[in-house]
Amino acid sequence: GKGRKHVKSGKESASGGILVLKYTDEEEEKEKNKIVFKQEDNDVKREDKEEEDISFSSSKLVEINVQEWCDASPSENDKEDDSMDVDNKDAAFQTAWNVFTKTSLLVASEWNPHNYAKVHDLTSSSLPFIVLLVKLPPKGEDGTTETDLYALVVLQEEEEGDKKKAKIEFVHTIQNSMCMDPATPDATIPRGTLRSVTTMMGVPPLSTPDGGASSPSLTTLVFGCVWSSGHGSIFSLSYSDKETKNMFQMKEVPMVGETIKEKEEEEVDEYDFYRSDKIVAMDLFVLHKDVFSPPMDGTTDTKVEAMEVDEGPSDNITKKEEEEEVEQSSSSDLNYYFDADDVELYGSSYTGSIAAAAAVDDNNSGAVTHQQHNNSSSSSNVSMAPSRMSTIGGRFTPFDNEETQDDKSSLCLHLAICRRSGKIQVYDVLKLCHFNDSDDETKNVMADDKNSFLWQANGCGHGVLCLTPSSKEEHKNSAPLPKMHDLETAEIRFFLCGPSFESSSSSAASSRSSTLRSLCLMVDTNLGDMHLYIGSRCCNRNRQSSLEFARTPMGIVTRPSKEESRHRAKLRRKGILGDNVTITAAEDGSLFRPNRLHRFGSISKQDGLFAASYRPFWIISERGAPTAIYHKLRHTAPAGGRLLPISGFCSNLKQDDDEGGFLTLHERIGRVGSQRLTLHRGLSDVFTPHGLLPGGGVCVQKIPMGVTVRRIKFIDEASISSVEHPLYVLLISREAEADQSHLNDDGLTSEERQMAKDEKEAAKTQRQVEADLGGFDVEQEWVEEIEREDCFEVDRSLGGAPPISSRVYEVWLVDAARGWEVISTFPLEEFEHGLSMDVIALTEVIEESATGAPTTGHDVAPEDTVFIAVGTGVVDQDGEDISSKGRVLLFEVKKTESSSKGRNGNTSIALEFELSLTYEKNISLGPVTSLNALCCEGKTRIVVGAGAEITIEQWGGGKLTQMGFFHANMQVKEITLFKTFFLLSDAYDSLYFLVWRESDKSLTLLAKDYEPIPVYAAGLISRGGAMSFICQDDRQNLQFFQYAPNDSAARGGNKLVCRADFHLGDQTIFFGSHWCRSSLLINSATPNSTLAALKRQDTLFGRVDDDQRFAVNFGTTDGGFGSVVPLSEQVYWRLTALQSVMSNALESNCALSQRSWRLYRRTPRRGGCRSNDRKKGVIDGALILKYADLPLTDQEDLASAIGSTVELILDNILELGCASTVV
Repeated sequence: GKGRKHVKSGKESASGGILVLKYTDEEEEKEKNKIVFKQEDNDVKREDKEEEDISFSSSKLVEINVQEWCDASPSENDKEDDSMDVDNKDAAFQTAWNVFTKTSLLVASEWNPHNYAKVHDLTSSSLPFIVLLVKLPPKGEDGTTETDLYALVVLQEEEEGDKKKAKIEFVHTIQNSMCMDPATPDATIPRGTLRSVTTMMGVPPLSTPDGGASSPSLTTLVFGCVWSSGHGSIFSLSYSDKETKNMFQMKEVPMVGETIKEKEEEEVDEYDFYRSDKIVAMDLFVLHKDVFSPPMDGTTDTKVEAMEVDEGPSDNITKKEEEEEVEQSSSSDLNYYFDADDVELYGSSYTGSIAAAAAVDDNNSGAVTHQQHNNSSSSSNVSMAPSRMSTIGGRFTPFDNEETQDDKSSLCLHLAICRRSGKIQVYDVLKLCHFNDSDDETKNVMADDKNSFLWQANGCGHGVLCLTPSSKEEHKNSAPLPKMHDLETAEIRFFLCGPSFESSSSSAASSRSSTLRSLCLMVDTNLGDMHLYIGSRCCNRNRQSSLEFARTPMGIVTRPSKEESRHRAKLRRKGILGDNVTITAAEDGSLFRPNRLHRFGSISKQDGLFAASYRPFWIISERGAPTAIYHKLRHTAPAGGRLLPISGFCSNLKQDDDEGGFLTLHERIGRVGSQRLTLHRGLSDVFTPHGLLPGGGVCVQKIPMGVTVRRIKFIDEASISSVEHPLYVLLISREAEADQSHLNDDGLTSEERQMAKDEKEAAKTQRQVEADLGGFDVEQEWVEEIEREDCFEVDRSLGGAPPISSRVYEVWLVDAARGWEVISTFPLEEFEHGLSMDVIALTEVIEESATGAPTTGHDVAPEDTVFIAVGTGVVDQDGEDISSKGRVLLFEVKKTESSSKGRNGNTSIALEFELSLTYEKNISLGPVTSLNALCCEGKTRIVVGAGAEITIEQWGGGKLTQMGFFHANMQVKEITLFKTFFLLSDAYDSLYFLVWRESDKSLTLLAKDYEPIPVYAAGLISRGGAMSFICQDDRQNLQFFQYAPNDSAARGGNKLVCRADFHLGDQTIFFGSHWCRSSLLINSATPNSTLAALKRQDTLFGRVDDDQRFAVNFGTTDGGFGSVVPLSEQVYWRLTALQSVMSNALESNCALSQRSWRLYRRTPRRGGCRSNDRKKGVIDGALILKYADLPLTDQEDLASAIGSTVELILDNILELGCASTVV
């Protein structure tokens, strides 16, 4: 494309380039934003015309010519711009065109000092700056250098006529060595290569700690860098406007990393890796200055050492004072450990001695000074469980918010540093870096970590369950360390999760929303694991509040799968991918690692985090608790072509009257390496007023209908339903009141009513006399009819006969494009209940005459007609005194066109849809509880389950004709079809397995289960050529059966063999089948197109049994959702061993047995003949998924206990989670 060139050693090559897109509004034709990013793949293919102009409401992304935008031509590449501000002459470029063609872009950010100038009544240009951090080309004739050079480039657009041009405003080259002490500038150490860069934070003019003015600069841009040498740097770029000339001031604050001297190779042990203080990750974030409380022992930097107590005269504390101190401590501990009821029950002497002993244990020593006693209390905290309603989220306001400038004094810019040893430290950036110096020269500033230290914890990156605060001098990590892995943190990100803060809202509304906001910490390790922590307040023994972070289980595996590695190896063998794709930042720590954790704000009125990991997901708030939601990509390529599915993410794309949008860049279907740019508007309909987030990757939108929806089906017919008008058919019920006012007056006078009563009494007396003369008892032989007026009399003074509540059933046709508007209805008859519904395309079968020849239309092929089939059950007004009956109703959707004229005289044509009853058939066998479609030999028939009977009905001649039947024992609950096989679930008599034979039009019983089990739901699961039946009974058990005629337990093939059982503990009424997707397809929102692309890349995909798996999903009556997935034998036995070890090693809720909870519960019905032998054979997924949220040390211990590895177990859990995903 235009301007997509990369110059290396003076020669042009197609190894990469720059693409600049302009985010414009079509109506107002004004520019909203600019996005600059680098395409790193070789031979980047240009998007098609339809995909280049991506529509976003009335906005779009338009590619601009970089060469024209930089106002340069190939002959002007080397001209020098005298207007730029360069603090050194080491830059390898002179114009903006050289920046885009001779450097490698690492980080791009927007910096707008105008926002801060407007708040503080200062003057500044309105156009924002574009800040780029680039890697300079190598120097030397041979094209190689010992170290890499980096530069910070500031660009700004300038208007020249009707065009805008990009020009360089400032350039700063980062030297390959850094000075750790400004007092000795010659003492420098090498930086190494750049590993990572924090987000660039723009802050207002910084003030001194005493509240005075700092400098005349308008704003400062702060960011941090992590180097491969183990050190870090904090850079600040200050901008001021003096005499209309831009003035930039660059400062660097080095952060000391490794302090342990290097040992000889023979002296290095396995724990030296975790003794290192190398800086591996940094983060900059803005929070309230009181969120991180100072450490308990002050801010001194004195190292705490073991000290012996001198018993001589020099001791300041006498024995008597020490006894008084212990007594006071015991009294305070008594109130802390025990309440009033405990003291009254056990006595103060007993409880006081226990509290004093606990205090001594917490202090680890009895012979310590008073000062040591206070210091040791900071490390012995009594943790409080974090609540879902966080109280430390507070009000978070960005620095550039004009309407909340009064709150700026309470905000503070924090710096978080994570070291290889697992230590995480938080500093105050203003106190740490002394950016308030008014020196105009660029220089290094020594970090003041003594007065700026705020908070510290150990175990970050190791997966510990809680990050508890510790003193700055505490170097020892009490948490166990991994033995078989070199684990370190690769990236950290502090963020607030919850509703976005709106400055226009009232203080009361802001206070309510702040309680739903949680302070969270996301940790990404070099192995690909991600840990989510939620901050909460805890109280130590002195009842002082401090901040701790508790790990929240997500139940997902974020590591790359082995299936991706195998697929990548296949592509590399075929020559589709190069060898350099296999190099990752985790394998080589010297490579630059782009940020994968991105904070976002005001997307669908939510703040949270987007993780561009191997399976991208969002961290958003669900009723006050952070929840992980998978992000799906449209028309994405199969996983494995790129190391990460998403290579670019950008948020804060806002319009004047629109919520924040975001942009993603991912690999698309087609040539490997081509990418797709997608612009989104928020998170779909998840956060609408009726949106719900049940978690697990399923997004639900609640649509209030005002009635009870019994069945819902989508009309998947192009001639009826379309993208503009997606039609759904609903079977609903609503409550109604039947009027009984006719009972208030029967139309008779009191004399006539008394006369009728006397006649009935005389007739009864006559029958009694006849019975006495005949010698039989009238009460036994005569059944006297009970009449309504003999039961009760209506007292009109009390209001008359009240209305009776009744239930009315209707069939609705709904248009989803019109806000789920009901466009047509059909009410059922009185006392008629809708029980089943399905959309079926029945085949019009031509009837044959007695001679065998078709009567009419023998040369016409049969056609399919789409019907909406509804099965009903009729209960008479007399209740169950007579047997229930049913009906089968067939509806068609009629489409008509209506024209109307508007005010301007134009004629508009609108489509109208209406339900039309085509045919109805009375079923005397019982209520119609099941309707299905049977496809065989090109004909589609309807299967009707009514009472204990199954009938096969054929459509022809405008009516349904019975073709076959099967009679069960009690009541047909559900019918599940697979090709021509039937799985029949009986309400009282378990399962039947049938087959339809087209030759003789018959249903044949193959096998059945002889246990008297009430079946609530039944389904099919398969893996390869093996199929099993699953059902749930009234005792909330799951049972798995197989049709195995050659098995000895099958009784000659007549009995379904039970292979496994499991106690679910929840009730369900339906099992739905879905295809199990592998980890190569899990990121796709369009799996069909991605699967087609995968089969083109790998022709052998889909031939193994694990690629041909069908699972079942179910919903429970208490609001849960789950899946049952078939496993291979090897994976099953591995997870079985892991389940057995975890059930013994992990603590269970209320000390209950995990194994006994999952044992089969036998039926209490008489006639149950099942033996006491339970089959088991099912893995408890709720227990196995806990393995992914354990610390790595526990994972190593559990894996070694079963003779496996952590990588293999996590890969099995990953594939299990992918297979259980439904949407």
